[in-house]
Amino acid sequence: MDINDYTPHRAGTYAEFVSSENGCKHIGRNDSRHSIRQFKIDGEVISKNSEAARCDYLLLNDDAKRAY
Repeated sequence: MDINDYTPHRAGTYAEFVSSENGCKHIGRNDSRHSIRQFKIDGEVISKNSEAARCDYLLLNDDAKRAY
């Protein structure tokens, strides 16, 4: 699977990227205003019917070459 084959849930140089599901919330701060892509993994990249373990969201910092 190549994540680049999927459309990001949100992308850009925003100051914050919010991920929330089932009452839980995570805020990814982007103080340096790097180029970030946010993907919804559970239910979009990987089907909710899949037996595979998966996270809810993925943040990719394309400038710093980091994944969160």
